[in-house]
Amino acid sequence: MSDRCYVAVDVLKKDAERLAHAIDNLEFLSNEAWEEALAEESAPSVEDAYACICEDNDAYLHLELEEVNYGAYDVFEEAGKAGLVFTAIQCHGDDYGPGAWASDGDGKPIFTPTDWEGYPYTRLDENGWTDDKE
Repeated sequence: MSDRCYVAVDVLKKDAERLAHAIDNLEFLSNEAWEEALAEESAPSVEDAYACICEDNDAYLHLELEEVNYGAYDVFEEAGKAGLVFTAIQCHGDDYGPGAWASDGDGKPIFTPTDWEGYPYTRLDENGWTDDKE
């Protein structure tokens, strides 16, 4: 099949079904396609996806997903560009290391690789952002 890993996501409730559907299908629907799916009632609920809702409060859902294809990298990138608000961590797969996502809804999602303990490789130095790949 493909390289799979564990993913944990905190997502605003208003965006949860759309993001869970995208992760489950490895395809992020455009705004128009998502509206059509909702109108046709073919959009699944979060519970229909393979996500485990681990925390539910007034603002967001905390989802934990097992064996997500390629850490849903492309899905998170597209979801952030579409303005969804979320944070996510992905564990390592066979062909990639762990990482973290953040999207505040501005259409510019941020991904940073992390070490095995979850600390970001991207750090600040006296000149601003630096990438610790050396």
